[in-house]
Amino acid sequence: MPQASKAAVTSFYETLAAEFGPDIGITIVTPGVVESEMTQGDFVSKVYLKELNRETTDECSSVYLSVLA
Repeated sequence: MPQASKAAVTSFYETLAAEFGPDIGITIVTPGVVESEMTQGDFVSKVYLKELNRETTDECSSVYLSVLA
């Protein structure tokens, strides 16, 4: 399901960029799995998490900020 929601977000912002034209820039950021309370509990399969590279919230936020700078 995460891939479907990322595809929906990407599609929405690509459509928005096409509507605005080249005068307004849009940056699309879709991070991978971020370590949080949600990934520590039983919400996400442990087998699924072992296959993924996870970022801490600090790592994820620093990437966001570097894109905006």
